[in-house]
Amino acid sequence: MKTGIYRYFLLLALLSLLFGGCAARQTEPGESAAQKTNVGDPLPGEDWNVQYVEMAAGGGGKLLGFAMTEKGLYISFSRASEISEEYPLYYLSSQKLGQTETRHTLEDIVIEMPTEHQPFRLFSDREKLYILVSCITEDADACFLYTQDTGKENMERIDITAAWEEAFAEERTASLAAADKNGLVYIGTAGTECNILVLREDGSLAFVLNRQDCVLYDMTNVEGQVYCVGRSQGTDVLFHIDSQKQELETVAKLPDSRGTVMLRPGQGNTVLYGYYDALYRYDLEKGEGQDIYAWANAGMDGRNIKDFFMDAQGKLWVLPNLEENVLIMMLLQEPAVRSENESVGAKETVIICGDKIRDTELAKAVGMFNIASDKYHVEIKEYEHDRLAAEIMTGNGPDLIPLRTIGVSVAANKGIVEDLNPYLEASEILSRDMLNERVLDLYTVDGRLTCVPPSFSVTTLYGKESELGNEPGWTMEEFLDYVDRHRGLTVMEGFMRDDSRKVMVMMMWYARQQQWVDWKQGTAAFDQGEFEELLRFAAAYEAKYDGGSEYAEEKWQSGRLLLYSRPVTDMRTYLQYQEVLAGDGVAIGFPTQEGTPCNILGAYGTYGISAASPHKEGAWAFIEYLAANQTGKDTYQYGIATLNSAMEEMLEQSKEEKFIGMSGHDIPSATDEDLQQFRQLLDNAVIRDDELTVINEIMSEELDTCFSGGRSVEDTVKVIQDRVQLYLDENL
Repeated sequence: MKTGIYRYFLLLALLSLLFGGCAARQTEPGESAAQKTNVGDPLPGEDWNVQYVEMAAGGGGKLLGFAMTEKGLYISFSRASEISEEYPLYYLSSQKLGQTETRHTLEDIVIEMPTEHQPFRLFSDREKLYILVSCITEDADACFLYTQDTGKENMERIDITAAWEEAFAEERTASLAAADKNGLVYIGTAGTECNILVLREDGSLAFVLNRQDCVLYDMTNVEGQVYCVGRSQGTDVLFHIDSQKQELETVAKLPDSRGTVMLRPGQGNTVLYGYYDALYRYDLEKGEGQDIYAWANAGMDGRNIKDFFMDAQGKLWVLPNLEENVLIMMLLQEPAVRSENESVGAKETVIICGDKIRDTELAKAVGMFNIASDKYHVEIKEYEHDRLAAEIMTGNGPDLIPLRTIGVSVAANKGIVEDLNPYLEASEILSRDMLNERVLDLYTVDGRLTCVPPSFSVTTLYGKESELGNEPGWTMEEFLDYVDRHRGLTVMEGFMRDDSRKVMVMMMWYARQQQWVDWKQGTAAFDQGEFEELLRFAAAYEAKYDGGSEYAEEKWQSGRLLLYSRPVTDMRTYLQYQEVLAGDGVAIGFPTQEGTPCNILGAYGTYGISAASPHKEGAWAFIEYLAANQTGKDTYQYGIATLNSAMEEMLEQSKEEKFIGMSGHDIPSATDEDLQQFRQLLDNAVIRDDELTVINEIMSEELDTCFSGGRSVEDTVKVIQDRVQLYLDENL
């Protein structure tokens, strides 16, 4: 294999798809700020700069969080019991934190701490660092507080066991902590009744604050005062802890968290509230608050944020919820705090057509690439369909074009995208024999390689082996006959859930589009007989689909489902589907004219390099990165890695591992026969040409009209033929 793969072989993890953000507006004290964005309104913080930064720390374990002092940033992890009495903290000075590098290596600070002492919370009051520690032995349980003043090397250890037990008895779940300017330390438990232990500097009990009508979420220090957020009387509320009165004072109502809450200090006398949709900033002096950043702008769902903090320059550092020892932070900057030396002008900019809000995996992959590359910087730019077509025609479009928007055949035949074969031959990172040959062949048109997808899945149709035999493949006539013999059953669920009549036609369209549309010649053939035969059969079929919430697997096993379909994304899913089929299933595939086996390959990351791009080398570098940085476990998108070594590793591991199936029972490890059948799915795969958006809409609209009785089969065939042909004439 060729060498020279990027400095960082960073694993990409699947993030959740996003929901909408909340609007930004000021609120008066006590007023609810839970307002929704109107359709079309800009999201809060849409013009913020987003940069990805790697923060390398040795060791690992569960992240205990960040603590900011005047000296700098501290990061701490939990540790295994076998570790020595030297416990490491990870530190980055304020000066280095303010620099613009995309990679920071944190300094190790060693603390003398007995092996049985397990840190579980890191916090600070800007001047002093605190670590909460538990100690569980055969003889007794104890709790300690380690403290360190700024500028001093050694940490002081205070036994707080007596005060802890006064407040929490034997419970060890308290994990929230903050300290005020008077040296008092506040400890509470997230998600439970508000019960806060307050300690003096010597570790003795000052008082216990209890409020039964409030569930505590988080707490923090702001300018020497401690604030907390909790849910009280159905509303999220910001409270100030008054140590003199020993009570919670209501400051303001906050946006509805919907279960995700983080409270952190902002700049000056402000507090930052991170919730599901956005980041909310409340000015404690002015009594005003507003959403300042919608997580969607960075391609994130708020539930996928592990932690965040704001530095002295007002830059917001956000940690996505990744289970990796390498911390990939998103650095968010308001326009007001940007500086010229923080621009990416030193790198060559490559534009990719995409949507960073909906395609969270693309947004993260771009961020990771920008860390890894010291020469290129990729930016995501959204294009409306017609505008993209116009930009491509004028030669002003993006450097990287998703082929699903224009079609693989169209892109190749019209010379819209580069032939990637020469790039692959010259690459020092990839070679053709490193990649799955079947995938490359499917995306090669007349010898032109249009893209190198980093990962893919294969979708097939499963039927009953007792009725269809054990060999894959069937003709359209055999398919129609089989469906006709089982009238009254829902035809298929899984891949599609809809009226069986519509499912049948769309299912055939996905598998047989090359017979009904000639992309190279730009001609439609819906009026050649076969399509009309299918449509006439479907129109006479009972519209069987109950639309219920019951899983397709349950319908299959209860005999109410004729065909079952799911995308195979790895060996685990393949074995799970075999469990559903309960020993009476065959991957029959989609019907074809000749009856040969046919499955549908769906690829992720099908980006072609625009033939008009002035940044072709940079565009290729990004394609290389996506393809090379795949593993059998984590891919750019959930699926099978196109990289042969990763796919083979996944298959080999499946022979050794047991899985938990959909029924909750163990599935045995894969056999050689399982692996052979898995490979056959790919060998028999075809692709849907991706120029489907408009034609899919045409098909869907006209089928709905036909099946509702608004148009005859003959007229529907004619309308579909005319509309598709008009589209081909205007666009090809």
